[in-house]
Amino acid sequence: MFKKIESLDDLKRVLYLSILPCIIAGLVAYNFLGINAQGAAGRTYILISRFLVVWYIFNWICILNRRYIRQIELLNLVMITIMHIGTVYDAFFHYILCEKDGGFGISLIWTPLIYIIIFLTLESRTGLIWSLGVLGVTLVFGIIHIPDIPPKYGSSVVLFYTANLIYIILFYLAWHIFNALSELKAAKRNASLDSLTGIANRYQIDIWLDEHLKSAMEQRAAFSIIFFDIDYFKLVNDRYGHKTGDSVLKELADLIRESLPEEAFFGRWGGEEFIIITDYTKDVSSFLAEMVRSKIEGNEFASAGKLTASFGVASYQYGEMVDRLVARADVALYESKRQGRNRVTII
Repeated sequence: MFKKIESLDDLKRVLYLSILPCIIAGLVAYNFLGINAQGAAGRTYILISRFLVVWYIFNWICILNRRYIRQIELLNLVMITIMHIGTVYDAFFHYILCEKDGGFGISLIWTPLIYIIIFLTLESRTGLIWSLGVLGVTLVFGIIHIPDIPPKYGSSVVLFYTANLIYIILFYLAWHIFNALSELKAAKRNASLDSLTGIANRYQIDIWLDEHLKSAMEQRAAFSIIFFDIDYFKLVNDRYGHKTGDSVLKELADLIRESLPEEAFFGRWGGEEFIIITDYTKDVSSFLAEMVRSKIEGNEFASAGKLTASFGVASYQYGEMVDRLVARADVALYESKRQGRNRVTII
């Protein structure tokens, strides 16, 4: 599941889907453990916990189906903020000032999760402001009652506020680190992709070719390249305009990408020229090229109608360099053009 994370929104969804079942299980357990809670306060907590079980199950279903996620985030943020402030208030006025055991026990357990949710919902600067605001409100409870705090609770109060501040700083920094890593990953990914078609660009293709050459030289592994381009593509641009030409290139890239086996490497060499790198022999690669040629010929392009493509196939010969292999595939491609186009030539 984490392999599919490409953005902060993906991370948030994965975390929500993972955390919510834990919260639901905790609330269910609280219901069973607190079923004999005495007094109006105890019964109120039980009712609230039962409502939250239903609410978080609804949340999990919506997030799983990618519906109302932002609205749910904001509602939960408000609810959790109110509950956290209420819990700290309760700790001060019903435990600490009354010298009862308990104090910040529950608050310390849930505090990290509260700040995680704040930063996930509001992100960096707004999350920091909201977190400091929550800390400020709870800090008021301690400041106005400093003289009344029993000595045995003094260190607990200081520890509670110090821990809150540390959590805020850590999650603020963590958000920035994740954001920086996401941007770095996106930049690295975009550097190897063609901006128009979304497939590999010349930079990435050169890396693949070097890797295949190294493997072929060290292990005597077979590999081939298939060059192809769209027949009479200049006429498409002249007749329909470059915008339509770009649309054709994108549609072609999608069509081929869906047709190739997973082990094939596919990229845009430049202009209307594309390349497929395979780990196959020349005969198998020519069969694949023929399949792709037939697929293009049978496709009805949305903005340009029927089109064809010409192909050149060359298989690696031990000892030759990449430039020589590419040149041979290019010669095969232009031989297909010379013989009338819409065909595969092997060299």
